[in-house]
Amino acid sequence: MVYDELPFDIAETVVGVYKVFTGKGEQTADVSWWPKQSTWNASSFNCGHWTTQCEEWFRRRCDAIAKGEAVPRKTKEWHSALKLRLSAMKELRHSMEQEL
Repeated sequence: MVYDELPFDIAETVVGVYKVFTGKGEQTADVSWWPKQSTWNASSFNCGHWTTQCEEWFRRRCDAIAKGEAVPRKTKEWHSALKLRLSAMKELRHSMEQEL
């Protein structure tokens, strides 16, 4: 089967989504090892193609997971983690211009 887009349940599996109890009865929250696609798409890293900064971020995250230094994050935590400083955004724009 060929998809234009990953089905929701498969996309959730790819990023390592877990349901965890919030401590408020049966209420759960999602945590994941990687940002969900909607979170990535809303981030400063989403510029239409994979950049050097994206690759560096990905490798740092992989290393942190491998070393046991990373934990799954909530969506709100992913939003904060994917915010680039102004200087990093300028660097990203500059590298994008160089790649074109």
